[in-house]
Amino acid sequence: MQFRFIWPACFIFLYINVQAQQDSDSLFSGFQTTFYSLPKLKVDAGQELPVSGIKIHDARPDTSYIGVMRKNPGGDQFIRLKGGWAQIQDHYSSLITASGKDGMLHCFIRKLILTDYIELSVADTKNSRASRRTRPWKSGVILIAEFYAEIQDTYYPLYRIDTTISSDDRLQQKGPEYLAGGLKASLAKAGGLNWQQVHQQRTRLSLHQIDSFNTARNSFPALSEAPVKGIYFTFSEFRENKPQVTEYTIQKEKKGEFIYYKNSKGEEVPVLDAWGYCDGSNKYYYKHEEFFRIHRTGNSYTWHGTKNVREKFIPVPVILPLPGVIIGGAVQDIHYTKKIKELCHLDLDSGKIY
Repeated sequence: MQFRFIWPACFIFLYINVQAQQDSDSLFSGFQTTFYSLPKLKVDAGQELPVSGIKIHDARPDTSYIGVMRKNPGGDQFIRLKGGWAQIQDHYSSLITASGKDGMLHCFIRKLILTDYIELSVADTKNSRASRRTRPWKSGVILIAEFYAEIQDTYYPLYRIDTTISSDDRLQQKGPEYLAGGLKASLAKAGGLNWQQVHQQRTRLSLHQIDSFNTARNSFPALSEAPVKGIYFTFSEFRENKPQVTEYTIQKEKKGEFIYYKNSKGEEVPVLDAWGYCDGSNKYYYKHEEFFRIHRTGNSYTWHGTKNVREKFIPVPVILPLPGVIIGGAVQDIHYTKKIKELCHLDLDSGKIY
């Protein structure tokens, strides 16, 4: 009896993962990749820590790339590390001087995203004609990591870092510097710890417990279950694989694409603010009256579509009805929008799109 239940479950799991691999391959084949090399540090430049070394664990949901760079000219490019994850390990090792014999410092990187789309604060985006003409994002790195001390196969939690390093310089100019800055910043707190009291902590974990916890955080129904046909009204419905409405129609109209469903009165009504929908096999994201197929990449999703609408305000002089008469100094803004398709990476933890 047990095998009747186990084998179908295993088959579904393997099928989902094979489909996900094929899905990501089809996406990556359409774009170029740029490879980053971290800047080399001076010898003995690392801070001294009473540990025997440091080990870095890749606990990210999506390990296929570390970011997306908007490159002009040339279009979007995926960012990967030259030499792979070993470069992160080597760089962290150069950031410290290990002066101890017992104990190992462990870093579990949960999120590492390089992006040209880090939202500005409310203070930076006040309504003014001048601010409307500036780029409403910054570029940089988003890093979430957790540090543990390992003493005789027991892991003691030390601290968690959630940091963003950004500026107006795009990844095309400063990408490797952002990455190196984030890694260095994550170790700043380690130097101020009381290492003599670490082993006195009550919380004691095994490596298996930490790995199981990180794996569980990436086990959303959108990743582990077969797709369910229907409309996603919210990101939460997409992540939980629970669309509210399962019957719908897609209509292409002059203004764009719209999805309709029947309300309680049997009337077909449009969903103007849907997050997306699933046709039972493929999933789609909805933005600015257009649907974009999203692709499974690792334990996350990526697609090529409209991320934001670019708004332009062009000042033109105000001309009176009389021929050739212009009011001195008077201008009027002509406003227009333009959709730019770009690579989009979905953060399943927060629902943000980078």
